[in-house]
Amino acid sequence: LRARRFRFVGPGTNSWGLLAADDAASALVAALGAPPGVYTAAEPDIPTQAEVVEAICRVPGHRRPDRAPAGMSALALGGAMSEALSASMALRTGRLADHGWAPARSWREDVVRLAESPLPDPG
Repeated sequence: LRARRFRFVGPGTNSWGLLAADDAASALVAALGAPPGVYTAAEPDIPTQAEVVEAICRVPGHRRPDRAPAGMSALALGGAMSEALSASMALRTGRLADHGWAPARSWREDVVRLAESPLPDPG
């Protein structure tokens, strides 16, 4: 993200269940107050990898993404990272919603804020 270089790993149609950072923290707090169990939290509208990358690339100063097959990406990123980026993660908020938790923000706000931040100092 900070290098402003983006590549779809695979076709980009895989789902990425995301949360804004504040919502992730509030989900953890809600889970602490809930009965023991397994809880999931995500925004209701699950974006695809392509939607996430395209949101980043709409920020001025970011190049349009290119695409690479997952196998080719594995050579540059490593197999585990390539598989993780091309996997579908269609998480939904499950039992946590029964305990009153719901996301308040959009992951888009955090991604755009990160994309707008200055480039790291190379020195």
